[in-house]
Amino acid sequence: LGEGPRMGSAVAARLDVIAERARLSLGGKSGSLPPISEDELVGICGRVSLGRATDEHAATDFASLHRDGVEAKPIAWVVGSDGLAMLLGAGSVAQRLRALGFEDAWMRKKLEDGHHFRLALFPVPGDVRPATWEGVLTVAADAYPEVAPILERHAAEIGSASFHELQARASSGFLRGSTFFDVNELSPLSRDSDDRYLTAARLAALGAAARAEHVRAWLYYAIGVSDLFAGTGWTQPPGVTGGVPSDTDMTRALPAAALANPSCSILAGADANAAAKDAFSTYTSARPVRELLTMNRLVTEFPAFHWVPIVLSVDDVA
Repeated sequence: LGEGPRMGSAVAARLDVIAERARLSLGGKSGSLPPISEDELVGICGRVSLGRATDEHAATDFASLHRDGVEAKPIAWVVGSDGLAMLLGAGSVAQRLRALGFEDAWMRKKLEDGHHFRLALFPVPGDVRPATWEGVLTVAADAYPEVAPILERHAAEIGSASFHELQARASSGFLRGSTFFDVNELSPLSRDSDDRYLTAARLAALGAAARAEHVRAWLYYAIGVSDLFAGTGWTQPPGVTGGVPSDTDMTRALPAAALANPSCSILAGADANAAAKDAFSTYTSARPVRELLTMNRLVTEFPAFHWVPIVLSVDDVA
């Protein structure tokens, strides 16, 4: 990701320029503009966020990187220069969001509920790290220390069992026939009274009775670790397969902050690289981009920041 937390005036000025071009690209007015290269985006992170469209709600929904706020959602998914280059590149807005892992059914429901999407652009935070299974569980344990022992106990099974296997076990058990998606879409009021919606407090209260399916449900609800998460640090778009990153690509792609912290660098080393590449052996038509994690924060805490509206309608998604 390049320049890390030290952002000079040159990066701030470049961020202003990128934001203006992004407004055209994501507003359907890109016309004959040349694509934004990955090199131009070094030192910049992005995040697609969701919020309510009305002015009265936008002030709170877009106050931090996640509409639920820093306390409720202390962790945020972000992309680096390669993800931004794809998002601001060719294809329709819907196609580009799909390539980041957004599913049509979810986008349609959010749009029908009166939400809209924005792209956050900001300098690379110092705490950014690859979204591998190791990275997710490490960040989750740091943000929610009350469940850290449970996460550690089930880490191996969470990383090896398939999403569908764990969801099936949950559905036949504590979800009482529902899916993770069904429960995650409950209203905030319903979540408060429904024990199927596992909060950190509810997961911690299970103690020794907590199983891997409980942990997988909580990761889905609390952090947004969906069925598309492969645990390799690279996106897995719905229904899309593509090229395998080379060893050089994978090493170069990791942010400096992650390389400096071996506990976060699951892709460091030949065995880990081979395992990650094997996970992408079924990709045949599109290249994945890096998935990264950072701690959520108020947008006013960034040295420079832009919200860019994403023009997307119900008619744009299946």
